[in-house]
Amino acid sequence: IRSRATDVFNARNGTSRHVIATLFSRTIPNNSLQKCDETRPHQTTQMETSPPASMLQIQLFHHFSTEVMSSFNNHSQESTALSDIFIQKGLSTPYLMNEILALAALHLGLVHPSQKEYYHYHATQLQTHAISLFNSTIGDIDEEACIPAFLFSSILGSHVLCKTLRFREEDELSAFLTKFVQYASVHRGVRTVAGRSWRTLNQPSLKSLVQRSSLAANPQRCEIRSGLLQRIKAAKLGSIVTEHYTQTVELLRFETESPGEGIQNVNCTAVIAWTVQVPAEYFDHLALGRPEALVILAHWAVMLNYHRDFWVFGDGGDFLIRSITEYLGPEWETWLAWPKGCLQRDSVEAI
Repeated sequence: IRSRATDVFNARNGTSRHVIATLFSRTIPNNSLQKCDETRPHQTTQMETSPPASMLQIQLFHHFSTEVMSSFNNHSQESTALSDIFIQKGLSTPYLMNEILALAALHLGLVHPSQKEYYHYHATQLQTHAISLFNSTIGDIDEEACIPAFLFSSILGSHVLCKTLRFREEDELSAFLTKFVQYASVHRGVRTVAGRSWRTLNQPSLKSLVQRSSLAANPQRCEIRSGLLQRIKAAKLGSIVTEHYTQTVELLRFETESPGEGIQNVNCTAVIAWTVQVPAEYFDHLALGRPEALVILAHWAVMLNYHRDFWVFGDGGDFLIRSITEYLGPEWETWLAWPKGCLQRDSVEAI
């Protein structure tokens, strides 16, 4: 039986466009999905008066260039050259520029809580325009357009993930999971479109970002991963489900010296990439609230908590570990011992 999550992630044969438009139409008014024709020059027989400069958009562009990209560089060890590529491609690609400004507005709303509603309103409007423009170009994405599409998928994914993790309307796990699965659907759908000409992305300035966004099974032995895999195999969930979980766990990019220690040297880009690279069927199991899928999510949340000072993640890792532990109850205590231990150690270190 195929669930909605599986259908969403099988974004092939032209279905990606439908996926992205359908998911966002739930929360975006129809009248805001109009094409941003003002971004294109009009042919006219008369001289037209240029519109005044938008001080807000200038502020957002400056904030993205100086603060937002700096925060990503600090947490993912990307080079400053990547910032230049975002700006260069954004200036020639309207949908990318709209999302650049949207992400900056989202960040400013967190930096200035007293103006949160103001900035988040504009973040939503700009993201709406970005998605509308992107949807109108999906059929025309060739090798040249692949780079801005890939950059768009990266920052759109970060934007939607931040809203999912940090703007929880209620601290209730089932409501969060619904939004988390929707986030993954959007990010994976856009990435599928952007990856049509993947070889175009293999240039020095993008190489590190592409590599970190394309996870492979972790070859390093890790007691935590090995122990979790043993428990999953011992649970006798059936060969198909076990394979889904095995692939998902093997893509967890943390290293530990021993079960009594936390993780080391985790890159935030790899943390986000996990949601794009794991099998689509994992999100089917997660949407159903299956305990083993939740346990795996709690292990991923340890990496979120490792980067809790990164504004995209915030307290999302803490929320997930605590909520999953409470939801599953004492009988899953052994499965969740390591995530809980990491959370306790991080809390002590923060004092």
